[in-house]
Amino acid sequence: MRPVVFLLCIGWLFFSQCLGPEKRKFTDATSAQGFELAQQYCQSCHLVPQATDLDKATWVNYVLPKMGLFLGYHSMGMNRYITKTAKPLLSLEDWDKIRHHFITEAPDQLSDTSNRKAIKTGLDGFEVLSGSQLTEQPLTTYIGYQEATGQLLVGDGMQPALFVTDPTGISKPATFSTGVGISHVITDTSLYVLTMGVLQPSDSRLGALVKYNSETGAGQTVLDSLQRPVHFVLEDLNQDGRKDIIVAEFGNQSGQLAWYEQTQQQTFLKHTLRAQPGAIRIITTDWNKDGHPDIVVLMAQGDEGVFLYENNGTGQFKEKVLLRFPAVHGSNFLEMLDYNQDGLPDLLVTNGDNGDYPPVMKPYHGIRIFQNLGNNKFEQVLFLPMNGVGKAMAADFNQDGHLDIAAISFFPDRIKSPEEAFVLWKGLGQGDFEPTSFPEAKNGNWLTMDRADMDGDGDLDIVIGQASFGLNESGSGQAAGLQSSWILLKNRLR
Repeated sequence: MRPVVFLLCIGWLFFSQCLGPEKRKFTDATSAQGFELAQQYCQSCHLVPQATDLDKATWVNYVLPKMGLFLGYHSMGMNRYITKTAKPLLSLEDWDKIRHHFITEAPDQLSDTSNRKAIKTGLDGFEVLSGSQLTEQPLTTYIGYQEATGQLLVGDGMQPALFVTDPTGISKPATFSTGVGISHVITDTSLYVLTMGVLQPSDSRLGALVKYNSETGAGQTVLDSLQRPVHFVLEDLNQDGRKDIIVAEFGNQSGQLAWYEQTQQQTFLKHTLRAQPGAIRIITTDWNKDGHPDIVVLMAQGDEGVFLYENNGTGQFKEKVLLRFPAVHGSNFLEMLDYNQDGLPDLLVTNGDNGDYPPVMKPYHGIRIFQNLGNNKFEQVLFLPMNGVGKAMAADFNQDGHLDIAAISFFPDRIKSPEEAFVLWKGLGQGDFEPTSFPEAKNGNWLTMDRADMDGDGDLDIVIGQASFGLNESGSGQAAGLQSSWILLKNRLR
């Protein structure tokens, strides 16, 4: 029996024996039966969400119709379904019971019991500087500082170009002609640019990785026909002296995590690690201290979680599950750190994607830190609630000995707390954090972020990139009024 299947079976036994209908409270017997069926049919693909994770309207109008397609049923609207395939995975009667469970047990509106702290306006020690407006409607899909050159690299989702400038935007930007939708850039011996080819959810193979000559701008395609790739890493995985490439093809209904072995002829041989969509963030590290680079990956889009791929040194990998999250959590960023300074790698994860259906504020969206207990076991030791958080980067920004966390949100609560579009969580020690922001934060739609010592004075600055998508507050719930492609938060500590 495969390890993942074994874990799923153990999970099913736990639910049925310990948390089954006789131990849980349900509205009626049909809901109890629907709960059991959901564990049976949904658990094989992902961790099953609770009915209380979403409101009734979202279940009825968006999530259940999508679930039905995977099980063999097509929504006709008005909560009616017909068979989509000749052999659906379960009977219509059982599908009705599953739907009954989620609809019956779901609340009309999600309640928030997270005890949120009020966000203080004013970033002590930071100066807010607006960068240049690179396009008429900024859609910054990538922003990154290059310490070797002192340059800021900016990718705009609607422009087939990489902009090269300085963090303040004073210098006139140079451009490299690229594909559309830059998602990640690495400066190695050459400039590597990854493009999605399409921004919206898609299974089209329009993505590519291109290597550019930094002086001439001439490009050479390294990988093409990628499915909406969002991240990549260069690493010599089989330790043959040649850099291999790991690519996260997020895709939509299909996608994959794969590594591409560089041959002596400088071609690339593909090896699939996980043939599922949703790979979003890759970290390479010698996880088990055996001298070989391992791969840690954050997966979204259904089977959400953090997965480890242990390397035996010859390019063979063994998958292990470190963390799993319900499919509705919206996992979107991963960072590795040593939170408790015990020498073991801990994990920072953000859950905040809210773009699959009309956004509802979800009390479980926020920043989580999981402490490494050893033997690939983790315990959540921190949760900072933050609506729609998209990225969080930890560092001691004020150098007071306490970890701080800079975070952006593309889906903040525009009504109750619009300032949470950017939050600097100031560490106070003992796991306590004070949320702070700046007035202009609420006027932008922040999609990207980087941290680095951008002025060379010995402290870390922050740059955040805006993606307006040409929308305004009247029809989208997005902010209006800020047109710069990025903002630099210049650290004045030194």
